[in-house]
Parts: sequence; structure tokens; C-alpha cells
Amino acid sequence: MSRWTVIVPVRGTARSKTRLCLAGFDSSMLGAAFGLDVAEAAATATLVQHVVVTTASPYLAAAAADRGARGLLDDGPGTLNEVVSRAVDRVRTANPLANVAVLMGDVAMVTPADIDQSLTMAAKHSRAFVADRDDEGTVMLTARKGYPHRPRFGQASRSAHLAAGYCEIVLDEEARIRHDVDTSSDLAVAFRRGMGSEVTRLLTTELRGESALT
Repeated sequence: MSRWTVIVPVRGTARSKTRLCLAGFDSSMLGAAFGLDVAEAAATATLVQHVVVTTASPYLAAAAADRGARGLLDDGPGTLNEVVSRAVDRVRTANPLANVAVLMGDVAMVTPADIDQSLTMAAKHSRAFVADRDDEGTVMLTARKGYPHRPRFGQASRSAHLAAGYCEIVLDEEARIRHDVDTSSDLAVAFRRGMGSEVTRLLTTELRGESALT
């Protein structure tokens, strides 16, 4: 059974989740809650040995430990691809034989079973990825031991990862891991289907279950 180190990138700054527009609500708090829930789900998955949360936020780096993860503080410059590459380098420096997966911190509905299913399928390929539900972006990127990562996150990343040599893991369009949350409409769908404890607590406490998400 192949086990994995899962890297969860969470920006943790004021620029986080700026497309999430809820009146009077700090979207960066949602981004942080998403990331902590994703890290906790990964830490509970059977096929995951280690979880690393890479973030520019000292709070999130510390809070990751309470979810069974290790916080990796990275406040350096660069794109998501550069942040992910630095995290992969640090993981592989510590353990050159690690199977390394990168799981986006905004797949707010993901469960340990979803992660295990995707990693089971990923273990059949040297490098693989899971596309978002729109078949444009990427929510998970994997590389087995001995194979380098070549992250191509950003616009049309599904096509970019295919071109970079990653094999696509084909899951049902409604698979929870494919549902990344970028907009208020995405959040409403995720809220109805069920999310992790951190973001659910935040939403029900701050919004008191009002009509913004129904």
C-alpha cells in the first residue's frame, strides 16, 4: 500500500478568496477555514502518512498542528507554482522517497474517503492529477517517489498538466474532491452538501445561517 505526503497550500493573507463576496464577511477567514478542514480530512485519510500546510500565515502554520498536520511557513514571493515547488523541495529533501500529492486548500467538501480514492488511482501512475468539476482547473496533483513534480497551476491548468506529462484521474463530475470553492455560488452548493467543521462553525456563527447561503 502506497502512502503519501500531502501538501495543502493555503495563502492565508488578505488576498485570499477575493472572489467570495459575502456582505460584511472577511473572505480570507473563509480561505483559512477551508484550508484547515482540507488538512484535517487529509490527515485522517488511510493512505496519507504526512500532511504539510504551506502558508504565509503564522496563525495557520500553528493551527495546522491541531489538525494533525505540519505547518510550513513560507512568506516568500512568487506564484502558487513557486510556493508549491518550494514545499515539494523541502518534503523531498527530508524524504527523497516520498510520494507527494498537492491538494488545493479550497476543496471544502472533501472527505478522507475522497482523498483515499484519488490516491489509490494516482498510485497507478508516475504523475497524475484530478481536474476540477469545470474540467479547466486542477484540485490534486500527484507524483510517486522518484518522479519530479512540474506544477502548472493557474488558468487552464488541466490542459497544462496534461501537456506536462501528468495522467488525468477521471472521477464523476459530482465527486466532492472536484468541487473547489471560488465564488459565492460555489459556497452555497458546498454548504448544502456539507463541509468540514471549521468552515461550518465559522459560517453558522458569523452568518447565523441566514439567507446568504440558501
